[in-house]
Amino acid sequence: MDFAQAFTQIWQTTGIYSMVWQQGVMIAVCLFLLWLGIKKQFEPLLLIPIAFGGLLANIPMPPGEAIAGPNGFLGIIFNFGINSGLFPLFIFMAVGAMTDFGIWYFRYAYWRDWAVLHLHWRQATLCLWT
Repeated sequence: MDFAQAFTQIWQTTGIYSMVWQQGVMIAVCLFLLWLGIKKQFEPLLLIPIAFGGLLANIPMPPGEAIAGPNGFLGIIFNFGINSGLFPLFIFMAVGAMTDFGIWYFRYAYWRDWAVLHLHWRQATLCLWT
């Protein structure tokens, strides 16, 4: 077997060999969305996960294998995060971690308002701070 035949055989077992043009278009769109989210800072919290998910869904796979099948990478991620309910927990924790509470640390009125909002309604209407 010469080099050309070996290279041809290796090439035919890759996912790029079996890629259709629609996957190529979607990969280009996802790379553009990643560029917009990272470089241009256009809604990065939205565009980066959307683009990354689009890239994962359009990865060309070798014939006979599927990334989105039940035993593929996306199927495992789906079972781990969606079916178990961990992804919503992670999302709410991330949004809470990104919230800026810096102004609350220095102003008494904000702490007072926060306490009023978190007390029971009847206790909050007593006007204890007037």
